Amino acid sequence: MNTLRSRVKDGLISLVVLTNLFLTTPSAPADYEEVYRLRREGKILPLSTIIARGQAIHRGRLLEAEIERSHGRYIYEIVIGGENGRFYELYFDATTGELLKAGQKN
Repeated sequence: MNTLRSRVKDGLISLVVLTNLFLTTPSAPADYEEVYRLRREGKILPLSTIIARGQAIHRGRLLEAEIERSHGRYIYEIVIGGENGRFYELYFDATTGELLKAGQKN
């Protein structure tokens, strides 16, 4: 069975998930167990899918990935170090994979 743990181990994916969950705040980090459960239940897309979508927009290397709960939905944020030397932040809806926001990081 392909789990989040095996995806992280393959060295191609770096997932940063903060361990505290503050559901009362507008934007809160999701904890590992919650993310694992949501992925297992098919409620969020695999991080590898989001990374592939991000790299299709900006070619380069994944530098950072996070998932947060914001206003009742889960958002993946990825940072890509572009081949042109620039850094890009991309935000995706974790359930649908829709690109919500993209921009250059200073």
